[in-house]
Amino acid sequence: MILLVFFSEKSISFSTYSKNGSRFLSHHKFPLLSSKSVDESCNQAFAKLPYQRADFLETKVGFHSPIVTLFPSALDNETIQKIFVFEHGLPQEDCKMMRIKSASFGKLAYILPEEEATWASQKFKAPELFSSRELYVNFTVQSISKDVLLLIVLDETIELIVKSKGELQFHNHFKVNTTEDILYYTLYTLEQLGINKDLIDCYIGGNLNSAEFDLDEIKRFIKIESLPQKDSFDSPKELNSTYFSSFQLLLCE
Repeated sequence: MILLVFFSEKSISFSTYSKNGSRFLSHHKFPLLSSKSVDESCNQAFAKLPYQRADFLETKVGFHSPIVTLFPSALDNETIQKIFVFEHGLPQEDCKMMRIKSASFGKLAYILPEEEATWASQKFKAPELFSSRELYVNFTVQSISKDVLLLIVLDETIELIVKSKGELQFHNHFKVNTTEDILYYTLYTLEQLGINKDLIDCYIGGNLNSAEFDLDEIKRFIKIESLPQKDSFDSPKELNSTYFSSFQLLLCE
């Protein structure tokens, strides 16, 4: 069995899949309460799961990472770290959780949330750690479509990634409070890139059940495509069907 854990801004989710990752088994989501420490919230959430004693073949843990920069592959890691620290105005002590990962699209530098990453590393045996941006960029780059917009709705932000003519063109995150905010940043990004919103494959995922966002209103302005891999996941409609979750992105690599 494979366990996929994802930390959003205010919640933690646990999702399990079969040994080969082809069949969805379960999904649970819990709030991370500001009145409690991350360690306490995570332990209480995990204690409610029916499989604490399971021996997982793999454990993958994804994190919402607001501090992220994509660099060219040619840059060495020491140079990347210096640029990253300067760009984000980070004190040196904050960089102990900095990670640099190489991929086909370049090198991704990001900061892991310390408390969450520490809890996951202590709770699970050799978990693989991912930033949310890494998951989303991987999906976009590996999509067979040459023109792709990926919109991920999180608790208080959205992630936007655009691939045009087979090349990664844009990736960033934006603070949002309303559906109008989501539409503004999405449509403005496409306009600035000179991309017709009706001629690009658009995918949406994340916190789609939030009462604060009107999914039907988003669909009025953005034509949402189905997830190409959806038929290989035997998961409930709210996790799959036309839309997808961060957990499935881990399996799309």
